[in-house]
Amino acid sequence: LKAAPVYLATPDLRKILDLLALSRTVRHVVRRNVVIAVVYNLAGSILAVAGAMAPLTAALVMPINSLTVVSTTLG
Repeated sequence: LKAAPVYLATPDLRKILDLLALSRTVRHVVRRNVVIAVVYNLAGSILAVAGAMAPLTAALVMPINSLTVVSTTLG
């Protein structure tokens, strides 16, 4: 794991703590979005293979996954 260089515009080192908190939040949101996408795609695939959902319906519903990920990111 490599760290990127950080430039502080002020001599206040507490900004590094803010940066670390922000990075934890971003990592949490990314992980949550990956889980949502995997679960959604797995459920959709299972329903399509089982014949419970027509392939066209699955394709039309797929953008909901993207909207869900975007809304959790913004929310």
